[in-house]
Amino acid sequence: MLHTPFTPSLPPTIYPPSEDTYLLLDTLSSPTETSFLCSHFHPSSPSPLLLDLGTGSGTILAFLLANTETIFGRSDVLGLGVDLNAHACRYVESVVEGACAEVKEGNEKGRDWKERETGAYLAALRANLLPCLRSGSVDTLIFNPPYVPSEELPGEPNFDSDDQKDAGTTTATRWQSQDFDRTSHLLCLSYAGGRDGMEVTNGLLADLPRLLSDRGVAYVLLCKANGVEEVLGRVRGWQGEVRVGEGGTGSGVKDMERSCRWRAEVVGSSGKTAGWEKLVVVRIWRERQCGRDASVIEAK
Repeated sequence: MLHTPFTPSLPPTIYPPSEDTYLLLDTLSSPTETSFLCSHFHPSSPSPLLLDLGTGSGTILAFLLANTETIFGRSDVLGLGVDLNAHACRYVESVVEGACAEVKEGNEKGRDWKERETGAYLAALRANLLPCLRSGSVDTLIFNPPYVPSEELPGEPNFDSDDQKDAGTTTATRWQSQDFDRTSHLLCLSYAGGRDGMEVTNGLLADLPRLLSDRGVAYVLLCKANGVEEVLGRVRGWQGEVRVGEGGTGSGVKDMERSCRWRAEVVGSSGKTAGWEKLVVVRIWRERQCGRDASVIEAK
């Protein structure tokens, strides 16, 4: 059994682990998904970059990095978090360190039948979701979005005033000094999804083909009110990309066409049958359909 990371002294400005968090953990560690990920990211391929978008408490990122050998079949996974909430970015590192330390402690005490290694935590970036990331850079993306329908999206936090208010105070004092309105606004960022709860998610979906690598896989959480079937149909209708060998004429690398079909499947569900709160996890990925000289690309 894989342990859920602890989130000690979680500040009130950070969305706590909830049903949606645990559904993602259960889905990603299920036999079906671990089998898919282990085969998708073969140990002989380059180290995968894992992105936890809207990382919040860091529970999902910590869980995946602490259990990379079980979930990905390899330990050289690189983990990155992104969040608008500066408090979350400061907090997540401690959760990741704690989860990975527990694995190392288990190795030392012989609790596991063999020693396990953990993935590498890179950083938690304070940014507005995707624009800060390079095209084709992400191999596995996890997104637990603000999915609750709301009249409008909350505005972005004022980064400058946040830094000025925090300056010269200890971490504990800084977290405890947040006023009610400020705390409510930061929490609202984590759940208010605008019209149909899909305004933020639609932004992600529009940018996903750019962001994901050729082997990239995205896991996106949705609720019933988000129009799950419409999302599935939209992704499946994306046009496959055509890629060619990069060296140009006379380079010794053959040009080739490579088509790919976008796939989207529900791979996890909360099991509820009534109300908008029914949650599902959708896996989105390219199904590679290689033509002639496919080995040229596969070897790169």
